[in-house]
Amino acid sequence: MGAICKVGRRCHTNAKAMTTWGSDFPAAMVKQISSSSGLLIVGSTRMASGTLIWSNVLLAAGHSFKGIEPTSVEVMFGYQLPAGTAPNGDVDDNSGGSPWRPLPRWTAGAPTVTPQAKVAEILEHDLDLDIVFARLEWKDVVVRSSGVRIVALPRPPVIPRPGLLNGKQIAAVGHPWDTSIQAEPTQVMASAVRYANGPHHLAASGAGFTYYEGEWRGGWSGGGVFNTRGEVIGVALGGRGPESGPGRKPYFGTACANLGAAASAMKRGQVRFEPSYPRIRQWLGGGSPLMQGEQTDNVIVTGPQGAKEQPAKQKR
Repeated sequence: MGAICKVGRRCHTNAKAMTTWGSDFPAAMVKQISSSSGLLIVGSTRMASGTLIWSNVLLAAGHSFKGIEPTSVEVMFGYQLPAGTAPNGDVDDNSGGSPWRPLPRWTAGAPTVTPQAKVAEILEHDLDLDIVFARLEWKDVVVRSSGVRIVALPRPPVIPRPGLLNGKQIAAVGHPWDTSIQAEPTQVMASAVRYANGPHHLAASGAGFTYYEGEWRGGWSGGGVFNTRGEVIGVALGGRGPESGPGRKPYFGTACANLGAAASAMKRGQVRFEPSYPRIRQWLGGGSPLMQGEQTDNVIVTGPQGAKEQPAKQKR
C-alpha cells in the first residue's frame, strides 16, 4: 500500500512510494499539474513560482515582479527531484524535528537545469488581483526542416486549461524557499479549502480570493493552484488574511487569486471592473490568454526527445 502526502503538508512531485496527495489527488494527477510549473530566477536567486498556461504565456504573482525589471526574469522548467532521488514523506518527515530546517536529503540530488526562457514583456499586471500574465521568449528553439519550431524541456508539460473551484481540496504547486531564501525543487501540497470566496489577502475588501489551509513560505508565490480535474483555478499569493475589525472574518490560511470567482464578482459588479477581466473571461471561456494583437510564437513545447516523441498538446 502506498503512502499519502498528508493534507496541508508539502511533498516532492516524485516522492518515493507516494500514491496520493490528500484524498483527492493521485500521483498521476500530481505529475500532470506539476509538469507546467516554472521557477522564476533573477541572477543567481531562485525566487518564485509560475505556471505555463500557453506555449508562450506564464501566469505568476504580481508582487514577484515588484521592484525588478521584468525582462531580467528567467524561467526554468523541470526543476524537480527525479523519482530515484526524491525522498519519501513530507517535509516534516525529513526535518529532524524542525520543518523550517529540513535535512540535507530533502533536496539532495537536485537536477542541474538552466533556464529555458526569459520574460519578454508583461502582458497584464492586475494590481488588485496581484497577478501577472507574462509573455515568454524561449532561448533554444529548434526549427525542423518542415518549419515546425520546437522547444524541448526536461519533460513535456501538460499545459493546463483554466477551471473553477470544485470539491473541498485544492493542490498548490510551486517552489518554496529553503533557509537560504532559494527556491527548492517542485513540490505539491494538497490543502483543504477554508473559504471559497473571501476578500483580498492584504485587506478586508473585494472578492475573488480563496483561502486554504497549509504551510506558507516564500517561493510559493505565483505557483498554480489546481482543482481535482487538473485545471488551474488561481495563483498562490500569501499566507494569513485579514483577521479583525468591523465586518471582517478570520480568513486564516493561504490566499490564492481565484480567477473564476474574481471574474464572476466583476461581472456582478461586486468589485470594480478590473483591466484583466476580458483576458480572464476569454481564457475561462476556452480561448487563449493572449488578446488580439499580442504576439504568439507558434512554438511546440515538448519533452527531451523533441520531435521523436508526441509533443504536448495545448488543452482546450
